[in-house]
This record gives sequence, C-alpha cells and structure tokens, in this order.
Amino acid sequence: MPIAILLPIALLAAADGPPANDPPKKEKKICRTEPETGTMFPKRTCLTAKEWAEVDGSRSDKVDTFRRHPNFLQPPGQD
Repeated sequence: MPIAILLPIALLAAADGPPANDPPKKEKKICRTEPETGTMFPKRTCLTAKEWAEVDGSRSDKVDTFRRHPNFLQPPGQD
C-alpha cells in the first residue's frame, strides 16, 4: 500500500522538475581581421552578431558626426 501512494507522488515530482539538462545556446562568434594603428600586424577580433552591430553602429555614428562637423576638434569660435 505505501508503494501505491508514493509512486504517483514521485512521478508527479519528476514531471514538474526542470527540463533535461539542455546546454544553454551559445551565440556564434564572428571573427574579423582589422588593421591596428602602430603595427604592421592586423588584430583579430571575435564578437557575436549583436556585439558587431553595436560596434558598427558606434563607428558609423562617429563618421556621421565628423562629416557634419569636420572641425569638431577645434574649440568653438576658432573657425
């Protein structure tokens, strides 16, 4: 009789437990070779697609700012 009571409880506990040990999905790294200032050797950088999007967005923002304000390095009033 005790086995008949404990067996369904054990099965319910096993069914409600965490899913099987699925490894977390790793994002695929994308590697790029970029020139490095001050050396002849390029630098290899590996980032995820999301990280590359952030890097590329930051770079394009800086280029756009420079194109709109080519004298941004000079203090105001020095034009």
